[in-house]
Amino acid sequence: SKIILQYLAHAATSSGAGSGLEGRIIASTPVLEAFGNAQTHMNDNSSRYGKFLMLQFDVSGKIIGASISTYLLEKSRVISHTAGERNYHSFYQLCASGQTASAVGVGAADKYRLLGKGEALRDDPELFAQTEAALIDVGFGEGDREATWRLLGAVLQMGNVTFGADPEAESVVQEEPLLSAVASLAKTD
Repeated sequence: SKIILQYLAHAATSSGAGSGLEGRIIASTPVLEAFGNAQTHMNDNSSRYGKFLMLQFDVSGKIIGASISTYLLEKSRVISHTAGERNYHSFYQLCASGQTASAVGVGAADKYRLLGKGEALRDDPELFAQTEAALIDVGFGEGDREATWRLLGAVLQMGNVTFGADPEAESVVQEEPLLSAVASLAKTD
């Protein structure tokens, strides 16, 4: 679909100046891949969702509108994936992002239970930069991007929270500081 989108965007702008919408449509691909694709045994960039893209053209062939619907996201992958596979790319990209990872209190990918044995890849820092640029291109402001990475960091931290037995309650959180970090990242503290 990426190649078809590039062709349609090129064809739609070859007759005159484009509206910028074409670029935003193409930029949506890295965003959808980061948050919806994962490495599996069969494919390093396997889509874990379905996508329906509807493009609207005017009579001259210029793109005047677009709608992307996603469905059937494999939500269970967030908490569990098969050995030898990875969780969604965005988690590893965040862990490898350097300054952004530090800002949201995230470390190396191997520190998080939700990422299991899924190893970070050499190109995760570069892919993070591409995802960040694509988020800007599709219209995410700085606050939206920061909130997105904070929430991913909160999910990673929450995956490390464990619970134990307490004679006065059914269960108790074992790592109070970790839970406080999650609350802070989610802005619920």
